[in-house]
Amino acid sequence: MDKLYTRIIWKNEPSTDTPLNENNLNRMDAALDAIDDRVIAQNTQIVNLEGYETRVANLEAQAAQSATNAANSATAAASSETNAASSESAAATSARNAANSASAAATSESNAADSAQYAEQMKVRAVDAEEAAERSADAASQSAITAAISESNSETYSLMSASSADDSAASATASENSKVQSNNFYLQSRSWAVGVGWPERVDQATDNSKYYSRQAKQYNDNCKTYYELVRTYSNIIVPDLLFDPATGTLYMSEDAQNIEFLYDDTTGKLYYKFISG
Repeated sequence: MDKLYTRIIWKNEPSTDTPLNENNLNRMDAALDAIDDRVIAQNTQIVNLEGYETRVANLEAQAAQSATNAANSATAAASSETNAASSESAAATSARNAANSASAAATSESNAADSAQYAEQMKVRAVDAEEAAERSADAASQSAITAAISESNSETYSLMSASSADDSAASATASENSKVQSNNFYLQSRSWAVGVGWPERVDQATDNSKYYSRQAKQYNDNCKTYYELVRTYSNIIVPDLLFDPATGTLYMSEDAQNIEFLYDDTTGKLYYKFISG
């Protein structure tokens, strides 16, 4: 901010260098008027800052909406768990039809159970989406390994049951279908958790628990920033400034709060700064 006033440096008589005349008095009067205008402008800025409280409230509402979206995502993950349970039932039916194919069906059921377990962990830990995302990624890796083992076992048992009756062949087909269905439900569950794995779901990258958790954290950080601004400026009381032309002294009222004035003897400039309360 530019300086408004340069000192006259008054001299006593008999010196005539600093006459007490209209020019010098008007000079001081103009500087006082400009300082008064700046004080009014600062007060206006402080009043405008009260509008930040409304912005903070809006950000809190947005954060609440993000939490609601995360809860909806968790509900979708729970639905995937139900579908996985249906897949387990189909695998159990296949097990009753052919003993040799039962092991492959059981492995497929285990994959579905693992996927449901990780989906449940994601729902419970929606508040800490970063950790949940890491857990889901680990679960995806483990499930992929298990799926590969399941596929290998299915092929082995398919060879073992090649000589079985038509009912055994049909049961093996049902078991394979159950494995595919279980893997699909796992991919859907991962999509709702971290936004990858099920390209058929529209907007999965921005409609998942991990994304909404990050949004909630961002809104919360913004709330904290605006709160600190409001807390700082709401505690500022600008003082009254009075200039005595007879003595050349500038006085300040004692009711000022969280604002400090500094005078530089070298340059003759008066500075001020806000202090965080």
